[in-house]
Parts: sequence; structure tokens; C-alpha cells
Amino acid sequence: MEAARVAALRGNKVTLVEKTPKLGGQLLMASFLPTKQEFSCLVKYLAGQVRKAGVKVELNREATQGVIDEICPDIVVLATGGLPCIPEKIPGVHRKNVVTSWDVLSGRTLPGLRSLVIGGGATGCETADFLAHPVDDLSPKGARVTIMEMLNNVCLDDLSPRRSWLVQRLRNKGVEIITQARVTEILEDGVIYNRNNTTKSLRGFDTIVLATGTRSNRLLAKQLQESSIPVYTIGDAKETRSAVQAIAEGAEIGRRI
Repeated sequence: MEAARVAALRGNKVTLVEKTPKLGGQLLMASFLPTKQEFSCLVKYLAGQVRKAGVKVELNREATQGVIDEICPDIVVLATGGLPCIPEKIPGVHRKNVVTSWDVLSGRTLPGLRSLVIGGGATGCETADFLAHPVDDLSPKGARVTIMEMLNNVCLDDLSPRRSWLVQRLRNKGVEIITQARVTEILEDGVIYNRNNTTKSLRGFDTIVLATGTRSNRLLAKQLQESSIPVYTIGDAKETRSAVQAIAEGAEIGRRI
């Protein structure tokens, strides 16, 4: 959105193609988190500014080689973002009870009352916070969550003051945290894992949630390698990064073209 906005303000005729019904990408998804709801204001602002700048916005349309040929642009800016990492080497990772944190936050899936989140980085902790109910919630449908992390602590990829607040929220919600645990197999209702050179199992879960990182979505970039049209890849599509870095890169490429 930022690349389109800046490019349009500089006099370019810009078309923004988005495969989902709404603009915002991962930023929109993050705005559903209890500690990041203010992100929705940024999404709303950028979407409004894009339209004010005269950008032609096409929603529910996936950018493919055919779509790009139809639009026939002078320049293509690829901001296709990232995709959730799936640890393919773990047996059982494609079971029906296994979903990603993206599935949960986007509303594509509704986890059960007992969820195990694999991955205790910021995304995993935020997803657990999103799912878990307060321990004093007497509702019979109160969701309970467990986090399993390979490292010796959680949320080590966010050492800002916000981390302490997030960890405290998890404690207040009774989220169980298991560290130094490496999952070796996913079962129908839990996992087998290794901790301190000992193999153990943890069962009794309805849903296994993967929060194991993000990888660049380079599929379209590979398809356009032989294109005669100049292609600029930005944001997570180029390399996974923070929202601030991605927006700054969008502004930079918008000025360059």
C-alpha cells in the first residue's frame, strides 16, 4: 500500500492487486491480537490514502502472470508478503488437527478448547494470548492453552518493554509454558517431544497450532524471472522483516519509480 501510495502521488498510474477481500495483509491479521489492535488504525489510514492518491484497487484478484500480462504495466512491484513456515520434517504435521497461527488469527479456523501452540516466539505467545481465556473465567467453554518452545525462554525475538506485559498476560490466563522442548512427532491429540535428552509425550489437545516462523512468498517472483518488465520485490516477499521496515521500503521504491 505504501509503495502504491507514494508512486501515485508522484504522478504514476498505479493498480494495486490484492487476492483477499481486504487490504492490509499481515498487518490486518496482527490487528486482531489483544495487544496490537491499534494496528487496525494504520491499515485504515493506508487504505484510505491509497484511494485518495488515485490508486486503482482490485480486491479478490490474485496477481498471476496472466493478470500482469492483461494489465501490461511498465513496472511491477511485488509485495506478496510471507507464508507460515511448516516444519515438514516433523511426522504428523499435516494432520487435520494441525493449523497455523495465521489460520487462527485470520479466522479461517476455530480451534478447540484445548490448544497446543508449537513455537514460543512473539507470534506464538501472541496467538496463545488471543486464544486463552482468563483463569477466573468460569465459563465451561473457557479455552486453555499450552506453549512449547525449543529455546530456554519465550518471546526472545521481542525484547521490547512490551514483552514483559505479554508474558504477564499469559501468566494471568494460566497459559502453561514448556521450554527447551523439541517436538519430534505430532499425534492425533498431542505431541511427542524431547526435553533434556528424554523423550516424553503431551496429550489431551483438540488443536495443534504451528507458530514456527515466516518464509518469503517468492512464487510469483520466480514466474517473472524471464519477464522483460522491470520487477522490484519488496517487504517480506524479499526477506522477512518488521512492518516498519516493510513500509519504509515501500516508500523508498515508490519514490524510485
